[in-house]
Amino acid sequence: MTDNKKYPSCNVIGNGKLEILSSGKTIPFKLLSMSAAGVLVHMEEDLDTSLQVLIHIVLKSGFFDVRINAEGVTGISSKLDSGFQCEIAFTNLSEDDQNEINELMISSCDLSYV
Repeated sequence: MTDNKKYPSCNVIGNGKLEILSSGKTIPFKLLSMSAAGVLVHMEEDLDTSLQVLIHIVLKSGFFDVRINAEGVTGISSKLDSGFQCEIAFTNLSEDDQNEINELMISSCDLSYV
């Protein structure tokens, strides 16, 4: 993901699906990395940039699952050996929601600001 100093990213275990708003098409993905600014996902399909999407994420935890629903816009997509990875920037998240996701990433991944 792009470097975001305000919201550091973290490799997390999770999955989900995204819905392309213009077509209604739903695509499953595996979560590769996440921050309060957006996600990096692995999927079987390549996506165009600047698509408006709804994102449904499930973060796996030993005790419980965390579910996040957000709006986003697709960014750079890259071919991998198996499928594609795509950046998705969150849009329309309140500052409180961003702060909660940021705290979750910091506590889950032992991140700290340097």
